[in-house]
Amino acid sequence: MAIDVSAQGGADKRAKVNVETLSANKILTASDVRYQKLNINGTNRDVTLPAHKDGLDFIIENTDAFDSNEAITLKADGGASLTTLGAQGIWAGISDGTNWHPIQMGSAGTTLRRNVSIGDGATAYNRGVAVGDNAKGDSQGTAVGEGTFANNSGVAVGRSAYAFDGGMSIGYFADGNLKDAVALGPQAEASRHGEMAIAVDVSATNGRWSRQFWSGSIAAAAVPAFTEIFLKGTASNRAIIIASSAIRFRGEVSAVSNHSGTLKSASYTFAGAIHRDASNNTTLKDGPDIVVGHEDEAGWDLQITADDTNESLKIEFKGNDSDTANFAVRVTATAEFTEALL
Repeated sequence: MAIDVSAQGGADKRAKVNVETLSANKILTASDVRYQKLNINGTNRDVTLPAHKDGLDFIIENTDAFDSNEAITLKADGGASLTTLGAQGIWAGISDGTNWHPIQMGSAGTTLRRNVSIGDGATAYNRGVAVGDNAKGDSQGTAVGEGTFANNSGVAVGRSAYAFDGGMSIGYFADGNLKDAVALGPQAEASRHGEMAIAVDVSATNGRWSRQFWSGSIAAAAVPAFTEIFLKGTASNRAIIIASSAIRFRGEVSAVSNHSGTLKSASYTFAGAIHRDASNNTTLKDGPDIVVGHEDEAGWDLQITADDTNESLKIEFKGNDSDTANFAVRVTATAEFTEALL
């Protein structure tokens, strides 16, 4: 359906809008109207521009649903890809007779649009934001910078930064690739659930400072035996030690239990060193030097070991009653070095 938007009696015969739902790839011609509002109907489509002609211009919009993961691949005559338009993305360009020159890339942030994408190849889906060449913001993710990717409410800022599942990464190649992980600085990598990793002169020393936060609870049936505390309180989320690396760590633990209506608590500090070699042997090299701050129940205890089966640092707690114990655990890993970076 073509809608005439030219001035009354105007000479610009291409000043019309084509509103169309595609059932196949589309090849445009020089006589096609300028404004192309194309719904790809939930399927990836190619839209090919006509042969070059000086002054020939088009405005092309992908009007597919805002939460669609499919896109338009915009191609030049001959098949070379020019850019990708995610859901509700807009491209405007003009030919000089030899090349296409983009006038606008991206979608405006109006009340009718739930995605914003600005940049060559930038794509945004499902309330996402993507700013920068080949940036991708998916499922409420915000990606800013060339080649960034942010998914599921993640925030990624900086060239090739990556953030996932509520995490945040800021810096060149910063990588927060697990739930709620935070990576700060160039090449920082938060590789554990809920971890915050801060890069410290990575190029010169290959070091990384990281702060790891634990939280969890022990079910009544589990006590009084030693029971593992997992990252973010989720079973199987462990503090994995990177292969060929060594870590000096220190930490704090507070625990509370409501025993027969009476609040009881305990606190501990600890420090040590752990490493994992290239053959996946994970061992404690120092400590763990556990210091008891206080224990309202004498039978409570904290245990820290190297889990060679799961290649991780393991924290366990033991109670002496049938009540659930809840925890706040913080471990700071300092001077973490990886042999692969040397």
